[in-house]
Amino acid sequence: LTGSNNASDGSLSLPKTIRVAPGQSNSFSVVPKVLSMSIKDEKVRLAFAAEVPGKAWAAVVHADKAVCSLEVAMIPAGANELTLSNCILEPDKKYAAKVYLTNVRAGEDGCLSDAVDVLPVQSNVLQVQPMFLAQPTSDGIKVSFTAKNSGF
Repeated sequence: LTGSNNASDGSLSLPKTIRVAPGQSNSFSVVPKVLSMSIKDEKVRLAFAAEVPGKAWAAVVHADKAVCSLEVAMIPAGANELTLSNCILEPDKKYAAKVYLTNVRAGEDGCLSDAVDVLPVQSNVLQVQPMFLAQPTSDGIKVSFTAKNSGF
C-alpha cells in the first residue's frame, strides 16, 4: 500500500492463506482413437495417453445410450489401450466412444474426451446381386454372384 505520491515508503499486509481448486486431476496427452473393432467378436479397442496414473472409464454410445462400457480400469501415465467387450454393433450405424480419466483417487475432477467416431462396416458386400443361372431343379440350383472381397 502506498500513498498518492506513489513513493516506495508504503507497507505490506501480513500473508494470507488461500485455497485454490485443483482443476482437472488428469488429462489426455494423446486423445483417444479407435484401434480396432470387431462386429463378430463384439469388441472395440481404444488407445490414448494419460498425463498421470489414474483410472479410466469408457463407453461406446449410439443415440445417447451405452452399447457397451468399461466400468473402471487402472491406467499408468503415458500410452494406454482399453478393450470394451460385448459391444453389439450394427454395420453402417454411427457410434461414438468416450473416455473419462481421473487420478488414482477417482474424483469428479477428471477429463472427458471428445466423442470418437466408431463406424462399423460390413466385412463384405455384394458387387453383383445373386441371379439364377438355370431353372431350379430337384437336384439343386445354380446361382452366380460377385462379392467385393474374397471370403466365405
